[in-house]
Amino acid sequence: NELNSRPFTLSEQVYLSGGDIMLPVIDNNTLKEINITKSIQDGVAVINASNTCPYQREACIALIDNDISKTFVWQKARMHDGECDPPEFYTQQAGGEKNKIPVHKHIMPAGDGANVEPVVELYAQYMGSIFKHPTKNIIVHSLQDINYLIFFDLDNDKCFAVHQEGTRTYDDKVEYVPGHMVFGDAAVSEDYIFINYRYNITAGGESDKVCEVLAFDWNGNYVGGFESDATLHRLTYNDASKSLFCASLSDEILYQIPIKDFLK
Repeated sequence: NELNSRPFTLSEQVYLSGGDIMLPVIDNNTLKEINITKSIQDGVAVINASNTCPYQREACIALIDNDISKTFVWQKARMHDGECDPPEFYTQQAGGEKNKIPVHKHIMPAGDGANVEPVVELYAQYMGSIFKHPTKNIIVHSLQDINYLIFFDLDNDKCFAVHQEGTRTYDDKVEYVPGHMVFGDAAVSEDYIFINYRYNITAGGESDKVCEVLAFDWNGNYVGGFESDATLHRLTYNDASKSLFCASLSDEILYQIPIKDFLK
């Protein structure tokens, strides 16, 4: 009851401060740092600090330096008056100016084959997720419908992308092709990002499997992966066992896969 709304937790960005566990949450468009350790001890939510943040449905954020006053923001593509603006990426100190990171020079061109409203289909090309390195200020933006992983290495002021050769690029016209999902959920470790890869399955590839997981290092290099007969929806990494845990929500099964079994 100490919160104003049903909060959205940034559970992948939990961190320690002074030995206490800190959980960042978004509560009614306000970013709050909850001290989980003291909350358990006191039996009441202990909020250390708060900061304004963009509207959750329009943007996704990651914390810089485990500090809720310093954020990385992915401002999603915007539809207005029959037009679509490309997403924006920027860092921001609380109350300060936006430091924009140039990524998309323009929106993708619309083709003639779209069977939905073109602006809606253009908007869909830029949907995705962001995932952060456990301790460093490295953030990966994965695309749901186009074959890109965009890396933001904020500590070294680098931004780069990896792209599957032979698949669509941002310069291609957008034609409506249903069901060609690319990236899904991901898990992170100090050395790797593991990500659910659907393209080879949904785009009519030669694989007879139903799911594929790829592993990349934080420099964007492909370092291994595996295919699965089971549909995998959620991924998380456990450092103690050096294992990837994969959940099949439809079958209600949790799989534990040692990463040494599929890394190069």
